[in-house]
Order: sequence, then C-alpha cells, then structure tokens
Amino acid sequence: MLAAVLSLVPAPAASAASAVVHALSLASSSSAVEVGSTVILAGYARPIRAGRPVVVYQLVGRTWRVVARTTQSRSGRYQSRVPLKAVGQSTYRAAAPAGGGLPAVWSPARAVLVRTAYVVLTPATATVSETVRVGGRLPGVGLRRVWAQRQAEASWVNMGSTTTSAGGSYAVAVKAPAGGSYAVRVYAPKVLVAGRVRAQFVTLARSLTSVPPPGPAGSGLLGYYEASTRWVTTACASGPEGRRVLVVGDSITVHNRVDLESALTAAGWAVCLDARSGQPTSAALDYYAADGSFPAYVDVVVMATGSNDIFDPAKLPEQVARARAYAGTRPLLWVSAWVDRPGVAADYRAHDLPNSVRVNYTVTPRSGWQDVTDVVDWYGFLLAKPSRQVAYLIDGVHTSVMGSVARSVLIEQKLAPYLR
Repeated sequence: MLAAVLSLVPAPAASAASAVVHALSLASSSSAVEVGSTVILAGYARPIRAGRPVVVYQLVGRTWRVVARTTQSRSGRYQSRVPLKAVGQSTYRAAAPAGGGLPAVWSPARAVLVRTAYVVLTPATATVSETVRVGGRLPGVGLRRVWAQRQAEASWVNMGSTTTSAGGSYAVAVKAPAGGSYAVRVYAPKVLVAGRVRAQFVTLARSLTSVPPPGPAGSGLLGYYEASTRWVTTACASGPEGRRVLVVGDSITVHNRVDLESALTAAGWAVCLDARSGQPTSAALDYYAADGSFPAYVDVVVMATGSNDIFDPAKLPEQVARARAYAGTRPLLWVSAWVDRPGVAADYRAHDLPNSVRVNYTVTPRSGWQDVTDVVDWYGFLLAKPSRQVAYLIDGVHTSVMGSVARSVLIEQKLAPYLR
C-alpha cells in the first residue's frame, strides 16, 4: 500500500536557484475504496522544512474540517491515514500553515469515492455457533450465486451461499465456527449467463472473531486439557517418614516444577509431583479415585490446583471435600489461585479475579468448613504489592522466572511446620 502511495506522489523537481517555490502536493492511495477502510493521503512540500506541520482537511458541506495532522520529513514528504466512515465522495486537501518565515500553502483538492462495503460481518465478534450475517453489495455481480467462505490454512471453506439481487446486494447467515480468528470473504465463481461469460469475483477478506460462550461463571469455558502431558514423580515414596510431600497441580506447577522441587528438597522434604496443564481439581483427583486415597506413603498433600476452577467455581466445594476424603487425617494444604488474563476478551477478564476469590474462599478454613488444613496464600502475596503482579507473572496466571522462585518459597515456608 505504501509503495502504491509513493508511486502516486512524485517528488517535486528541484527549484530554480533564482526563486523559492512554495508548493504542496496531495495524492491518495486509491481513488475508490470501501467504507470502513482507510485511505493514505500523502504529498511533498516545497521548500523542504523537516518537522513543518501539515494539516489535512475534509470538505463537509461547505466547510473544510480537520481530519489529520502530521509533519514533513527531511525529504519534505508527509503522510496521514484517514478513516472513511460514510458512503459517497469525500474531498480532501492539505495545508502547511505559515510559520518560520514561510507563508501558508494549500494543496489542490483530491476526491476519493467511498463505496458500499463489499463484505460486512454482523457481528464481527461472535460466540461459537452464533448466527453471523455476511452481507454487502458486489458491483457488477447481479443475480448470481455467491458463497461466504472462511480460510482454513491454504484453502477456503464454504460457510453458506445465496443469490445476489439485480443490484448485487446479498446477505448470507452463517454460524460462527470454533473459537478463533478467521478470514472471511465472498466468492462468485465464473459463470455463463445468456451466452456471456461473467468473470469470477472475489472480495478482500474481513476478520471474524469467534469466542467461547461466557460459561456459567463468566470467565469463559474450560479448555481442552485431555491431550496435555501428565508429569508424575514418585521420589517421595522412598523418603523418610514425616518428610514425604505430594504436590498436585496444573500448568503453573508444570512450569515451576524444577524450582519447587529444589526449594522443598533443600528444606528436607522428599517430593512427589503430579501435575497436568489445563486440568481442574476434579480431573486431578480422578487419578486417585480408584483407590479412594492419595498414596499411603505420602505424609502431607499440597493441592496447587484451582486456577482452572474459575470457569465453574460452584463445583469446587464437592472437590475440596473429595480431596479431604482422599487425604484422610493427613495435612491438606491448598495454594490459592490468582487469574487475571489480559489476553482474553474484556468481559471474561472482568470475571477472572472475582472467580479467583470464589475459589479461594472455598478452600479457606473457617467455622463449619475445615476440610483444608492451611492455605498457601499466593493470591494475597500478589495482591499485597501490585508490582509483584507485573514482576512475577507473564500472562496474569503463569509465573516469570522470579515468580516461580517466589511461589516455590511461599509453599516451602507454609509447609515448614508440618516437617517431621
């Protein structure tokens, strides 16, 4: 696009030594564009004065209104991007205001035709299986069959089809596919109509974002974790009695396992780990369901799950009671959850910390609820100093290098009273 603009805007020829030419040129990246897109307006100013302001105006009725501000480069060139919000003809011109001993100078006017969009997605962000309207108007494609297609790697998959009106208007209702971002286009194949060949017509692609439904707690839905590797170590089985600890966790424990084993071993613990990325507490406990107990050789159990329970915290109390049953009379510690994902939709993120609080309330010992012996307060540790949330987390959930060490030390310190 930029190369096209450069070719449209020739640099001015050198001025005669005997005269100073004051001039301002203006060109557009395209003379006709779709509504909702942007056009690049660029040109050169004479004489060259790097940093000199340039103002771009649009004619609205009989008034020139400012739509962009920029400055000249060392070559005298300026450039701005202007969004096109309304169908019809838009007229622009640029001005370099007076200043620094230079007079004001205006460019010639430049018209840009803004056409009806070929493809409009309504909505452009939809939940999985929600109906999305793919509509618009295709010039010169009247009374023809067209297909809405989405890109799947190197090919295009049909999502739905319809026949355009005599004027080329169309609308196709499709279902939003599985969660992700998709390129969607409209395709009209080459056809023979009344003995005449009508050429193939393919639009530019628009982006369709498909997101999971909000789930019962608003943070989205639990992802697919079944294909994740389960990390299991059994070194504690041969450790001294009273010093054997089992840590059951999710992806945070998977990532932290080296620092965690190092911290606990240095403190005198024989360590067993059982961790799997993406799993909620229920899945972590399923491995022990056949025996109805954690291994008999384990003296203390640390549950470092809960981050994946934010998607449905209402189910966690049953799992906490189940963990207590599997632990029997042995100490059962729980690491509190902190989830605050900046990389997800704002509506989901808004529920992350409140759902973390619900998870943590469920695992906190209180009057009438003593299933958990003690809590490793990772949530409270991060909340106490907001700077820790930046330094110790990489994505609002998983730890940085410093965070891995800090979390491991926090677990070791909470375990210290139970070491025999």
